[in-house]
Amino acid sequence: MNSVITLEDFLLIIEKNKNNWNFNNYSDEEKFILKNSFINKSKLYKDNDFVVNYYNKLIKEMDK
Repeated sequence: MNSVITLEDFLLIIEKNKNNWNFNNYSDEEKFILKNSFINKSKLYKDNDFVVNYYNKLIKEMDK
């Protein structure tokens, strides 16, 4: 399965969950997409501070 997601996919998940940082409330599919995406390493997104910061925050939440 390709684990690189588009910025649009990522932002849709963010929008849906923006007021909730409890990772347990994410769907299994969203957890998989977020945890396995390479969005924070992608040249396409690395200059987008919002995306990188959000992704990094999610990773911290997931690792709790």
